[in-house]
Amino acid sequence: MQDSIITEWTDENAGVVYRVSEKLEDFPTDVHHVEVYDTPAFGRVLRVNGHILTAENDEWIYHENLVHPAALSHPEPKRALVLGGGTGGSARQLLKYDSIERVLIGELDGFLVDTVRQHFEKIHQGAFDDARLEIKLGDANEWINNIEEQFDLIVLDLVGYAEKAEGFYSRAFFERCRALLTDNGVLALSLGSPQRHSGAFVDRHTALQEVFTTVVPYLVPLSLHGGLWGMAIARRNDASGNLTADEVDSRLRSRAVGQLEYYNGAVHAGQQALPNFVAALLAPPTRSR
Repeated sequence: MQDSIITEWTDENAGVVYRVSEKLEDFPTDVHHVEVYDTPAFGRVLRVNGHILTAENDEWIYHENLVHPAALSHPEPKRALVLGGGTGGSARQLLKYDSIERVLIGELDGFLVDTVRQHFEKIHQGAFDDARLEIKLGDANEWINNIEEQFDLIVLDLVGYAEKAEGFYSRAFFERCRALLTDNGVLALSLGSPQRHSGAFVDRHTALQEVFTTVVPYLVPLSLHGGLWGMAIARRNDASGNLTADEVDSRLRSRAVGQLEYYNGAVHAGQQALPNFVAALLAPPTRSR
């Protein structure tokens, strides 16, 4: 940190600068380097390995849009697996559903979870203490192959782990996720920025299409991470179909999912309308005769 600022590099050529009020933590764990800051713009910020993972003043934009499109598209989600998710933000959103009976978080670093418990109650809001939640520590790329239970939802909550997350976006990993899903199961994940990470954005979308029956990409503005961000839901089967704006609002009411700061039916419909440049990125290549 210099001159009380931190820089979040969105790629090798561009970044975003944030003013810092105070540094609260700065320490290495066995697998990460963890920093916690107070900032005027975003409140308390968690930084891992030099990348901002989350911030308390706008984490809801990311977590609401990552979780609810998938959860609402399932007829009655009961069991959810969150890979990453050490901030508790995705779990908090999932636990708003009365139908949810179990949330299993797979997190690599227990020290990270301890730091979040201490400094980011505004994000987890007690989700770690919910009896329906279990945290399993360790490398999910290893232990996921030994899981015998199935899940209605799998959420890859991995934004900010760019250099460690690529193994979670391979076709082989998506195939393992599909095998863990129930018949109506849904996978939710981030695709990266279509502007800053266009190659990874396209590769992840393509790998999903090779494995899942239906893939629905959508866009979310994440100012904390430098701008427009891609997400997707991938369904094992197409039984639940795509939801209209009215259907989203109806399901939010019938499932008593409240206290949302960002997501609603109109947002759901609008964010699936892809700009021309994104549609062109995802269009199948034209084959010459």
